Amino acid sequence: MRHDIDVAMAAAPESDRRSLWTSGQQSLTFLDEHLPATEPVLAVRAVAVRVMESLPLNSCLVLTSRRLLFVAPRPQVISWPLTDILRVTAFQDQIHIEGPQGTTMLGIDPTSGKEFEDVLAEARSAAVLVYG
Repeated sequence: MRHDIDVAMAAAPESDRRSLWTSGQQSLTFLDEHLPATEPVLAVRAVAVRVMESLPLNSCLVLTSRRLLFVAPRPQVISWPLTDILRVTAFQDQIHIEGPQGTTMLGIDPTSGKEFEDVLAEARSAAVLVYG
């Protein structure tokens, strides 16, 4: 596993690490094998494709220096440049990501959703300063 992903995993809540190393392993491996080394991972959380049935948390929501990525085990990837994200809202066991193409809703551990929303807000602001 890449060092930056290991560091991001170590900083994630225990429940997210447990989900990513078990049901999310395929998504995490796909990320590790395909994300360019020039794009460091800053944070990672376990998420679910279905909001109302948030188990299993078998996908990754990944914050990099440039983008927010959703990586599912199919594999399926959705990418939002940080400067294109209009709003992110986490509440209860859901996280909503609003971009130019609409809103994506994912299931997330309620103990880590709000904290990830805050981390993402800071990264979005920094991206606007860096990239315009």
